[in-house]
Amino acid sequence: MAEKELSKKIVNSLIAGKAHVQRHEEEFNSGIPDLSFSLDPIVNGWIELKTIHTWPKKEDSKVRVPHFHDRQKEWMIQRGAAGQNCFFLLEVAENELLLFDHKKIHLINHLTKDEMIKNCLIYIKDSEAIEVKYRNNRTVRFFFRILT
Repeated sequence: MAEKELSKKIVNSLIAGKAHVQRHEEEFNSGIPDLSFSLDPIVNGWIELKTIHTWPKKEDSKVRVPHFHDRQKEWMIQRGAAGQNCFFLLEVAENELLLFDHKKIHLINHLTKDEMIKNCLIYIKDSEAIEVKYRNNRTVRFFFRILT
């Protein structure tokens, strides 16, 4: 699935989950993530969406996410450190989703497939949750609900 289709899918899921959603398609590549959302004062934040067609063939190869720039990472890390929820959602081969928070975004493009799966908050394969961390976080629970 291309990033545009992933965006449409996530926007529709967020709206179905009763969240207000805003797309941010910046022409000047200011680093602002693709979407912002708000369900209530606690469950809200920013999401950067990316897709890759397949995992690297070699197990020890780093997963490269095209067009995910340092400016985007810096924006999300700084905004997250200021107390806002910032997420990176990666879709792989149309059947896998990995959700990361701002604390792990700096690792993107530096991890193998196995390391990506170990470091993400939510890992979904074929619409089935394989790994969910921080279930006590309301925003992570909300994402889990809309992604599965």
